[in-house]
Amino acid sequence: EGANQCPDGFWAAKDSMAPCEQCPAGRTTLYVPGNGTFQDAIEDCIVAPGSGVYNGNDTNPWSPTDPTNPNTPAKECPIGFYTNNDTLATSNTCQACPTAVPLHQEAPAALCALPATASPRLEPPAQPAPTAATTRAPATSTNFTACLNPGGFGYTSEGANQCPDGFWAAKDSMAPCEQCPAGRTTLYVPGNGTFQDAIEDCIVAPGSGVYNGNDTNPWSPTDPTNPNTPAKECPIGFYTNNDTLATSNTCQACPNHGSTTAPGSTSCTVCAAGYGKSQAGAACTACAYGSYNQGTSESCNTCP
Repeated sequence: EGANQCPDGFWAAKDSMAPCEQCPAGRTTLYVPGNGTFQDAIEDCIVAPGSGVYNGNDTNPWSPTDPTNPNTPAKECPIGFYTNNDTLATSNTCQACPTAVPLHQEAPAALCALPATASPRLEPPAQPAPTAATTRAPATSTNFTACLNPGGFGYTSEGANQCPDGFWAAKDSMAPCEQCPAGRTTLYVPGNGTFQDAIEDCIVAPGSGVYNGNDTNPWSPTDPTNPNTPAKECPIGFYTNNDTLATSNTCQACPNHGSTTAPGSTSCTVCAAGYGKSQAGAACTACAYGSYNQGTSESCNTCP
């Protein structure tokens, strides 16, 4: 079936011509549609927020001898421990909640609260905090209104849940997830909404470019860096690679009479119609008399 992007939790090395390999148990990867940059080595198998490295063969399984080894499995932190891992690299080890007991359920980030016995003035909240919501008040708070949504988690009647790809939610907004402008998407990391907490996180995916049908030149709008500007797959003959997701939001014309085989391409792999290469590595030049290319290959074909 050819080369297909690995799903979440899998990786494949560049030029390996091998199937996707699954990350060690409990680890995942950053999945960006059309961009495998964050899935090309076992080192990209990250420990998600709320989990920590765990090696059942070690004397202290939750504090293994080599916590930075990407082959070390991970597991959800037990009750009373947490990791936030907002940067996906801050800490791979579950940390004990300081002088506190945890919430009554395991959570995807650092959600710790003092026990009801910590103060005689504490009273139980009128209702439990919504799913995945975190308190922004002091740890002794027992007021439901102090529970606010983390960034990237939209709030509805069902509680705070992480936004799917292509949606975002502002921190503490207590509002539902908002959809990105047409053609844009977001980086989705399970349990971590850091990359989905503002409209500026709505990125233009590789193979697409900003497009405003109201501009004189729709493919080169007057404000290409505006996150509200929609995006669209680049037409044939144009491309963007956006390996860093920020290199360029504008579709670029294939240079030197090159072209693409389909909309939404990330590189120029063929010659434009009427052009071809005399040999591999050569430039695309006009097809000689008696030959042709419809823009579907690198070489000119002899007329039948």
